[in-house]
Amino acid sequence: MKSFRNVFLKNSHKGIYNGTDLFGNFTSIENRLYNFHKPLSFENFIHLKGTTLRYELHVHNIAHFTYDTFLNFFHFLRENSAGIDTLLINVKSDSLETPAFPQLSDMDAVGTFKTGSNYWCNSLFLCALSQFNIKVVYQTEKVYFFEELIILGEDRLLRYPGDAHLLYKLISTTLKLPPPPAEDVIIYTREEAGSRIILNAAQLAEEIKKIGFSVKIVDTLANLSFRDQALLLNSCKIFISPTGANMTNLLLMNKNICILEVDYRNSWPRLMGTDRLFSKYFFPSFSLVHNPNPGGKSGRAQENPLFDQNYIVDISSTLDILMQA
Repeated sequence: MKSFRNVFLKNSHKGIYNGTDLFGNFTSIENRLYNFHKPLSFENFIHLKGTTLRYELHVHNIAHFTYDTFLNFFHFLRENSAGIDTLLINVKSDSLETPAFPQLSDMDAVGTFKTGSNYWCNSLFLCALSQFNIKVVYQTEKVYFFEELIILGEDRLLRYPGDAHLLYKLISTTLKLPPPPAEDVIIYTREEAGSRIILNAAQLAEEIKKIGFSVKIVDTLANLSFRDQALLLNSCKIFISPTGANMTNLLLMNKNICILEVDYRNSWPRLMGTDRLFSKYFFPSFSLVHNPNPGGKSGRAQENPLFDQNYIVDISSTLDILMQA
């Protein structure tokens, strides 16, 4: 086992209960709360033998899921899978009623079952697990008893680019990617989010067509399954998009695609290092347009109100990039 575990507990008299403070004895692990206690009895609990790796699958936001916990988890599992007997998965979501997710035996169905961040996150999770032969248990409201327990903390960087390349390979194999390009350019407006919208997409598309490129405008990804999102995003040679959690989809994309991200100031790919996976990654010029609803449709406004404004993409800057790309 590697020594970089954030938390390592080895005690046959430790238990974990999810959801209720039975003894008022919480342990905080990087903004996640766990309640460890000795069971009062040896009845009505689940005993997991060997070494258990517990993972908090918080699926309300694809960017936080990916960068806060998943990439760290994926790398740890790659390095240590031979020593892990069980994965205990706890699904955390404000909107998910029951974690009725497909299991690894349903890999053919990955990405086709539903839309939304809940299922995007679980699809990526299942694609990643497809290379490991490990027992997976979805946690319920039970008391769990462990021989050996590992809990990973959080991180917020793409520390190992090789993980991202392997992840794309696993996704490509599972979803049969990439498709042949159907368009030269896709402009994703982010209209469904209600903030950070490209307002002049139609005009931009017309100008791009004049220099010989075919263009498709996409206003929403929210109505597409994980598989359909991956197919769409890999069906172009050039992808133009506002910054936002949607840019986490870069992990699903062929790294030969040219990326134009609107607004470098709050770019998570730039902050996390995902942009460096691509040989052609640009930030076209833009101007801000006041957004009267800065929280967008989710109502979650950024701390800096300038990060929730809408965009007019500079056409001249964009055309210059396309001509050299």
